[in-house]
Amino acid sequence: LSRGLGDVYKRQLLVSQDAEASAWQRVNLDAWQLVGVAYGNGCFVVSGQLGRLFTSTDGMAWQAVSSGTDANLGNAVFGGGRFLVFIPYGGEALTSTDGLTWTRVSGLDARAAAYANGRWVAVGWGEKAFLSQDGLRWSEEPLPSYINLNAIAYGNGLYVAVGELGAILVRRE
Repeated sequence: LSRGLGDVYKRQLLVSQDAEASAWQRVNLDAWQLVGVAYGNGCFVVSGQLGRLFTSTDGMAWQAVSSGTDANLGNAVFGGGRFLVFIPYGGEALTSTDGLTWTRVSGLDARAAAYANGRWVAVGWGEKAFLSQDGLRWSEEPLPSYINLNAIAYGNGLYVAVGELGAILVRRE
């Protein structure tokens, strides 16, 4: 079975369980705005405003889990056996290996991350990116100037980050 997750409208998540994503079902969640979704270790994690986190193993039955915060959450990503959910304006992130129990990571002023070859690279605002081997301890790497970066992906030996004013940064692995 292929599962796709769609946009949220009026506290509903759209879920498709067919390989062509031609049929969608609405799933009601107690959340106003959902902003991130990731899949790993056999479950989906969805993040949203007011600290809302949800997990599901099948995309249809969802469980609300405690994030330990009421801050608006950002993007959710998975890599190296670990979920990472950003708290975009708090300089923190939440991390979990099972999607159920979450721990805060401080000093990570980022909004997006990519994982490849045993390394996390996270980006956000300012003159630095963040590097980690385990998703728990992060070091800073200087960027060429103050840049607002919104997304990052890894492929073909390159991390490519994009952001405001047409910014594109490339980091060779």
